[in-house]
Order: sequence, then structure tokens, then C-alpha cells
Amino acid sequence: MADAKYGHDHQKLRAEWKRKVDAGGVHCAAELHGHPCVMPETIIHPGSKWALGHYDEHIDPEQVMPPAPEHFRCNAKAPSLWKQRALAPKEEYGWFPAA
Repeated sequence: MADAKYGHDHQKLRAEWKRKVDAGGVHCAAELHGHPCVMPETIIHPGSKWALGHYDEHIDPEQVMPPAPEHFRCNAKAPSLWKQRALAPKEEYGWFPAA
């Protein structure tokens, strides 16, 4: 059974993307969603584990990026990357202009 927190619209979009991933040629959208792809190559190979990733709104609430496939590992790694960024000096990520 599908995870209850993902409703009909999410499941429908995932099914649409699954057809594309299964056909080949889909690249990981992690970087479009604000975190790096952690795999050796960005292509999501047919039959490999993947997740329907989304843009992390806390980076820029004005930015809108549609959900798209990410490698499962990229999607699972995102929360720890955001925690690392939250604890790191902000200027390291270019969030504030250099003095």
C-alpha cells in the first residue's frame, strides 16, 4: 500500500514519471530541488530505486519547482544536507554578500 501522506495527485504524478524513468534518459532533479546529486552519474537507470523529489521551500519560498524524480539516495540524503547547511556559517553558501 502507498504511503498515506502521499495523496492521489502525488501518486498520479509518480506514475507519469515512472513511465518516463522506465523508458530511460531521465536525470536526477536533486540539484534543481536545491541539493546535490550524490550519485556518480545523474541518469536514473530504469529499474533503479528513485523518489519523486520536490523543491525545498525553506531555501526560497518564491521559487517554484515542480516535483521530479531523484535517485533514492539523493532524496534520502537531502534532510541531512539541510541540517549541515543550517549549522554552517551562512556566508559559506553565498546567502549574504561578502563584506
